[in-house]
Amino acid sequence: MKTLLAALFALCISGPALAASVDFEGQPTSFNGTTFTVDGFTFNTTAPSEVRIFDDNPGTRTTYVLSCQPGDCGNPLEIVFPNATDMFSMNIVSDEGPNSSLALTFTTASGMVMDSFNSFDFVSETKDFYTIAGLDQATSVLLTPVGEPSGFGYDDIRIDETSPVPLPMPAFLLLGGLGALGFAKRRKGSA
Repeated sequence: MKTLLAALFALCISGPALAASVDFEGQPTSFNGTTFTVDGFTFNTTAPSEVRIFDDNPGTRTTYVLSCQPGDCGNPLEIVFPNATDMFSMNIVSDEGPNSSLALTFTTASGMVMDSFNSFDFVSETKDFYTIAGLDQATSVLLTPVGEPSGFGYDDIRIDETSPVPLPMPAFLLLGGLGALGFAKRRKGSA
């Protein structure tokens, strides 16, 4: 009986999705080689570029990650997620306005999914929000700046982690009925 109640409790508290995120506030600001891991997310680039955490202090933006080599921060950056996801979002730090874009290539269970973002504001030093849903178990994304010589920064990265599929409602009703029968039988046996 205790086992059945524990199983019912575990089923009730399990949710459809968990979340993982990374914000670079408080991270050391420096060049970090071609691979850097923070909060379970791994950031990869190829030499001579390096993954850099940049603090815009005393500017108006934020602390963010980007892929840089001297004089050029418009290099591709790969983000490997801590778990598979169906949703990805982030803030993109840009000062180039609407003439630039970002190509995104997701690695998913069903193959590569490509997307682009070009809705940058005209105003300098802005943060633009990007989100995509409906990904099929995405495990990573490759971010490739297009027409952006000074590079993009990426911040407030978030995924909704895919979790086991919860049981449908009839299964909960069946388990609840079995629990009630067991309780009734136990009560009848002790009377």
